[in-house]
Amino acid sequence: MSRLVCLALLLACCGWLGAQNDPEVNAAMARDDVAVWPQSSMVRVLPGEPAPAAAPRTIELSLARGEYESAQVLIRTGPGTSLQDVRVELSELLHANGTASIGEADLEWYQVGFVRIEKPDKTPSIPARWLDTGWYPDPLLPVESFSVAEGFTQPIWVTVHAPRQAEAGDYTGTVTVKAKGGTLARVPLSVHVYDFELAPGAGHLRTAFSLGERPILRLYEGDRQMLYRWQDYMLDRLRLNPFDLWLQTPPPLDRLKALNARGMNAFPLAYLPNDKEATEWPFAPSPEKTRALLEDLRPTVDELRRLGLLKKAYLFGGDEVPAKRVEATKASFALVQETYPDVTLMTTAHVPQTEDDLRGFHLDALCPMWDWGEFERLEGLRKAGFEMWAYISLQPYAPFPNWRMDNDLMQARTIFWQVYHQKFDAFLYWALILADRPGNDKLIDPADGPFLSWSISTSEPDGWIPWLHGDGRMLYAGTDGPIGSIRLDNIRDGLEDYEYLWLLSDATGDAEAGREACIPVASGLDKFTGDPQVLRRERDHIAQQIEGAG
Repeated sequence: MSRLVCLALLLACCGWLGAQNDPEVNAAMARDDVAVWPQSSMVRVLPGEPAPAAAPRTIELSLARGEYESAQVLIRTGPGTSLQDVRVELSELLHANGTASIGEADLEWYQVGFVRIEKPDKTPSIPARWLDTGWYPDPLLPVESFSVAEGFTQPIWVTVHAPRQAEAGDYTGTVTVKAKGGTLARVPLSVHVYDFELAPGAGHLRTAFSLGERPILRLYEGDRQMLYRWQDYMLDRLRLNPFDLWLQTPPPLDRLKALNARGMNAFPLAYLPNDKEATEWPFAPSPEKTRALLEDLRPTVDELRRLGLLKKAYLFGGDEVPAKRVEATKASFALVQETYPDVTLMTTAHVPQTEDDLRGFHLDALCPMWDWGEFERLEGLRKAGFEMWAYISLQPYAPFPNWRMDNDLMQARTIFWQVYHQKFDAFLYWALILADRPGNDKLIDPADGPFLSWSISTSEPDGWIPWLHGDGRMLYAGTDGPIGSIRLDNIRDGLEDYEYLWLLSDATGDAEAGREACIPVASGLDKFTGDPQVLRRERDHIAQQIEGAG
């Protein structure tokens, strides 16, 4: 790229044409070895990404009260150029009326960190995307400053939160990027706050994203207060119900009451214990152990019933029990129904999806793998009184969505449009942190980034599933608590999009209005857009309809 073209790119990307009288900015403008530009939060930007021939001049975000929205600012260094002491300053956002504002407490920025993926020995036979060896962006590092190496593209993650008392309308501010020697760029930030509010916490979609207690307590030497910090992060920052799916003791009552007050909408009582004679996963629940568990749960169930919280509880009955052993689960499930008929029993066991079978297995909720849920069949079961959940794990593969590292980042967001369109009652994900790979036994100091010694691959050390990267590994263990990821922020944004769809149906009094509004973005289990602009346009259109209906 010529010096003139690169300089013009910098001027266009960073909105500097109106700042020619600022000596500090003019000094940065003379550089043709650094480019800075905005990018959507729904696009994964790799370290070798070149500066585009054209880019937006400003960051433009829109959000409701109580909502988060993010964008990226990219820094690209040229050959022979590196940057030290890079810092980001987010100005107060001022309302067009000149009086209202969104202040520092509701503005965040992170250095995007990178995790290493090694190329497996042979191409897998399943339809997962092949990933080259290299560094891939994911963790969100809370740092005060950072460096950028020569010939490197470094993303900065900028997040705005609209307070619940925020005045609706248009706000403007600036993202200033500085480095040792002066200012690199000033990127205008434009924010529109809609005149409606999202529900706090988990909102209206019940989620069961398993936050592993054992790896967290192991990493933090048994510190339960740190575990609670992780739980708070999940609910308050990510809108996810924050509990371990695999424990056989319920969460403490004081935690349930505290999180319920902040918007928790579902929680597991326990996982039904496995057959003691079983030697091979997946295991069927043991009737003897289930009977003992249910008796142990009695004081908790009685208290939850008294507190009015039992309606949010569920028992997880057997994980992916195969069809050849599924009959063995009936006795355990019958014990649950007999003992606690007012507690939801959910399973991912491979139970036939017919009304007679679900009644025969004494089930309240069935959670099939994402691509096993034909809409018409599940809709019939819903009308018969059953809850129909869905889940993903290492599966499914294209053309279905997922949020492994080989999937487009945007799928972590569009999947919740699909959840709404397909009318799933709840969504399950099996793990958020598995600290079981080499090097994952020590906490991450964000200042040591951006290249983390933290494996998100399943292929080490035993070579099992060598193409699998990012499954069950979406949170990172930092010295001061959880480190989020660009995938989880997109999941949160998808959950907030779900709230828009729910509000549209609620505001119009039309149960199908939200489903119809999904269609430009998602219209089936394997039908969804890959264009961030399509999602943004439809989301803004939905917001305007909600405002108009109000």
